[in-house]
Amino acid sequence: MSILIQGKEALTLIQSLKADKAFIHMTLLGADFIWTTILVDIKKKGGKKFILLDCPNAFEESISGLDQWQLLIEFHDKNKIPYEFKALGEKISGKEIWLRLPKEISRLQRRKNFRLDSPLGSFLILNLDTGQYRLDVYNISEGGSLITVAQDIEDTSIFSIGQKLTDLIMEIPFKSQHWKIFIKEAKVRRIEKQKGDGPCRYGIEFVKLGPGMKAVLKKLIYDVQRQMLKRRVGMDI
Repeated sequence: MSILIQGKEALTLIQSLKADKAFIHMTLLGADFIWTTILVDIKKKGGKKFILLDCPNAFEESISGLDQWQLLIEFHDKNKIPYEFKALGEKISGKEIWLRLPKEISRLQRRKNFRLDSPLGSFLILNLDTGQYRLDVYNISEGGSLITVAQDIEDTSIFSIGQKLTDLIMEIPFKSQHWKIFIKEAKVRRIEKQKGDGPCRYGIEFVKLGPGMKAVLKKLIYDVQRQMLKRRVGMDI
């Protein structure tokens, strides 16, 4: 269920993203590209209004060959209320993505947490009846993670949807240290089969974290986002 926001109210909401230097999560629809970015400007050209996002590395390559492309934009306001809208891509100019200003924005019920690409080298350890597994962590959020079975594991169908997992350890390398997140219970929510011989990906929900782990995970995700944007745009955030 959602509430549509239009006109001046929608424009004011978008302007607040720039003023607050708010994190924005963008998804290239129809492709496997999700990133965290920020809104850098709002401009008017040729009688049309555009929003400009900081362009992540490799994004231009992701849209090469596409006649038309569209992004799903997700963000929260200061009250932690989630919003989303879809916007048609206009062009990439320098380090900025130009999107057409949306006619409406959807205000959503509180729902799942944003996903964030995991720092390189992140992994998850779990024990099953078939043995111990070390899995690559593709992305993380406060509510779950997308994990990838390493290609050197012959049986890539080690999980099933709805399967309960217990006593997992997730290790995230960040700022010269390894953050350990102890997960008491998780559940497999989806399975993504890749094209060709690519390894399966499994979406897991964190049902119960270890003592104090919720605060640790929340701080880690926030710090990773800040560091990512600092490196890309050199902003004091």
